[in-house]
Amino acid sequence: DKETLEIVVDANDDLSNVTKNVSLPTTGQNGSSISWSSDNPGVVSAEGVVIRPIYGEADCTVVITATITYGNESEIKIFTIIVLAEILTDSLAVSLDTDALQIGYSGSDTAFSVTQNIILPSTGENGTTISWSSDKPEAITIEGLVSPPAYGESNSIVLMTATISKGTESDTREFELTVIPESSFTVAIDKSGYVKQGDVLSAEHVG
Repeated sequence: DKETLEIVVDANDDLSNVTKNVSLPTTGQNGSSISWSSDNPGVVSAEGVVIRPIYGEADCTVVITATITYGNESEIKIFTIIVLAEILTDSLAVSLDTDALQIGYSGSDTAFSVTQNIILPSTGENGTTISWSSDKPEAITIEGLVSPPAYGESNSIVLMTATISKGTESDTREFELTVIPESSFTVAIDKSGYVKQGDVLSAEHVG
């Protein structure tokens, strides 16, 4: 049973290129019982479950040990398999770029206080295409142009939706942005350099 024992892999795999779960026989052809252990059960478990290293990590070499027992006799047989890291599929590219997606802001702006145009990425680092929609294009366009509400008006809450696509795979991610009204701190200075009565001062002009 030791001589004939083999790990059964997917039809497209071999022991040096494992991408799917493997089959670890628990009985031998002559009635022996077989138990298994792995030096890296997080990649290949003793039940043959395979978890591939994530994209960007190295392939993983795992040593699998079979213990073949019959009555009071037992022997071991050692197998070395290489589990390939995940490749960059369209689905994975979309997932990675969706998680990493960020909107760019100008100056001290944040998502909770938008006063200037924003940067909406059109491509992801993993080759995805990103398109945008806005539920209030009068406040923020799909190009990222911002039109703040007039002074005295309420904040404008805008939902920007990104669609991240590659091949036939796609996903969406939403961003809620708050566009605040135009500032009341405007100043008109006459030719003499004096602030005219009735003008509203900004902090930089006070003192």
